[in-house]
Amino acid sequence: MLLINFFFCSCNQAALDANMADLGFALELRDVHIIAGILKSYLRELPDPVLSHALYEEWVNAVKSSDLETRLHALNEVRATFLN
Repeated sequence: MLLINFFFCSCNQAALDANMADLGFALELRDVHIIAGILKSYLRELPDPVLSHALYEEWVNAVKSSDLETRLHALNEVRATFLN
């Protein structure tokens, strides 16, 4: 079966572009690598990055905190800035 071969060939870009990615089949296999490959391909195709280049320093500084509560608060502030 062509679809099975596609999934065992580590999600090649041509097959993804041809919309041959069957997420239901991938979920049946329970192979996290297939799902991650499809997600990474989707994220690469987005017109704008998920984490804005303009806020790079803020993202980095927000995750540097060792305290979970402080880190979550800082990430929430960056997220609010990104959405505005």
